[in-house]
Amino acid sequence: MTKTLIKEALRSITANKLRFLSVAVIIALGMSFFVGINSASPAMNYEANEYFNRNNLMDVYVSSSIPFTNEDIEKIKNIKNVTQVVASSYIDGYATLGRETLVNKNGTELILRISSFDVEKEKKFLDGERDPSFLNALDLKDGRLPEKAGECVVDEKSAELYDDIEIGKTLNITDADSSVGVSLKNNKFVIVGTVTSPIYISLDRGQTKLGSGSLDSYIYVLPEAFSSSEVNTLAVKMRYSDSLDTFSSQYSDRAEMIAEK
Repeated sequence: MTKTLIKEALRSITANKLRFLSVAVIIALGMSFFVGINSASPAMNYEANEYFNRNNLMDVYVSSSIPFTNEDIEKIKNIKNVTQVVASSYIDGYATLGRETLVNKNGTELILRISSFDVEKEKKFLDGERDPSFLNALDLKDGRLPEKAGECVVDEKSAELYDDIEIGKTLNITDADSSVGVSLKNNKFVIVGTVTSPIYISLDRGQTKLGSGSLDSYIYVLPEAFSSSEVNTLAVKMRYSDSLDTFSSQYSDRAEMIAEK
C-alpha cells in the first residue's frame, strides 16, 4: 500500500513538474517570510532596548503648568525605587524663519517644543562617558552643541523634511504657550546642529495645547535661554529598569506604579 502511494505521488509529480515546483517555491517563500517576521521582532526589541539604555532614557515623565519647587523634586526622589530625577524646562511655540512662516505637511503653522538640557553632561556623553545622573542623552548628528543662550540644536528629521531648517539659519519662536509656567528670555535661536533624542523615536512628536494639538518638531537650548531657573518637567529613572524589556508588561506596571505616586 505504501509503495503504491509513493509510486502514485512520484508519477503525479513527474506529470506536473511545473505545478509542483510552483507549490514548492510558494511554501519556501512563505516559510522564509514567517521565519523572518518571527526573528525581526525580537531583534528590533533588542536594538531599541540597547539604544534606550545607552542614552539613559527616562522611565517616567512628569510635567506641570506650575513650576516645580525643590520640595516637589525631593518628594519624587524619595519615592521607593526612584534613582534619578532630572529637572528641565520646556515651552511650545510656532516657528518662523525671518518673516517666513514655516508650515507642516498639512499646511498649518509648524509647532516646536523648546526644551532645556545640560550641555556639559551632554558633551561628556558624546565623549563616551556614561553618567547615570544624565537622562535622555542626545545623539549629535551634524554641527555642534549650543554654546550660548541664542543657539539651539534641532530635530534631525525636521532638517530632512523642511529645506529651510538648516544649520546657520535663525529660528524665531512666536506665540509661545503661556500656560506652562515658564517663558523664554528671547525668541531667536541660531541653529548650530542637528540631533536625535530617545524621547522622540516615532514620527509622532507628542501633544501640545497649541494649534491642532500635535507637535511637529523639537529643539534643545541652554537653560539660560529661559527667563528664570524655574522648571516644569521632571525626568524620572527607576531602579533596575535597564534590565527590563521596555516593551514588557512588567516594565509598564513598574513605571505606572511610580507614576501613580
